[in-house]
Amino acid sequence: MSPTARDRRRRALERVGPIVVTLVAVLGLVAFAPGAEFDAARRLVGLGPGRLGAAPDVPDAGRYAFLTEVNGQPVGYDPCRPIRYEVNPAGAPDGWPDLVARSIATIEQATGLRFEDDGTTTDRDFFQRRTAALGRPLPVLIGWADASENRDLDGDVAGLGGSSPGEPSPLGRVHYVTGSVLLDQDAYARLAARPDGAVEMQGILTHELGHLVGLDHVEDPRELMNPSYVGQRGLGPGDRAGLARLGALPCG
Repeated sequence: MSPTARDRRRRALERVGPIVVTLVAVLGLVAFAPGAEFDAARRLVGLGPGRLGAAPDVPDAGRYAFLTEVNGQPVGYDPCRPIRYEVNPAGAPDGWPDLVARSIATIEQATGLRFEDDGTTTDRDFFQRRTAALGRPLPVLIGWADASENRDLDGDVAGLGGSSPGEPSPLGRVHYVTGSVLLDQDAYARLAARPDGAVEMQGILTHELGHLVGLDHVEDPRELMNPSYVGQRGLGPGDRAGLARLGALPCG
């Protein structure tokens, strides 16, 4: 090899070397840096977390509707990330831990989504859920209040639920990142005093969790997502189909 050829090869290696080192450093940052903001990038290079639960089969049955759609696809939670939640038990009925656990288990089973219990809190900021430090969303907040604290609970409203979307991911997908469920403590107190009240308390909370993960109301008395409780004993066929579609959304 001539001196000139050796010089060209040496210069080429000198240029390639820093590029390789920089690429390795970037991949290391993506792979090991903490924080959800790197999740989508990790998935792009095959390092990200996979789907937490099995994607459910979507039955063709019943009626369902979604609160929000983007480009013809419903908006829901990222099935590769747990939905963190906390409970403010002020005003809750006796036995509220089992009530919450059963309703969340119902939604998990129907969607394949996974919830992560962050314990109890004194936070009462139900409808201004904001992003915490380092871009991590605040947990979903579940709690009880009366109409004097929140006028939306006036009249025959037994609960409210919903979520806020985050910014589009690098893959162009939009997911909910946090939300809240607020239940009427006076309605729950009345139901707790009735022998058959436990079923209705469970139905109301499951209904609001349906809103939380993305379902809207439907005018079908067979479905739990009907705006009125008319004796439904659990999820209807359309509820299950809609929840399955939300759980089958792609990650990222």
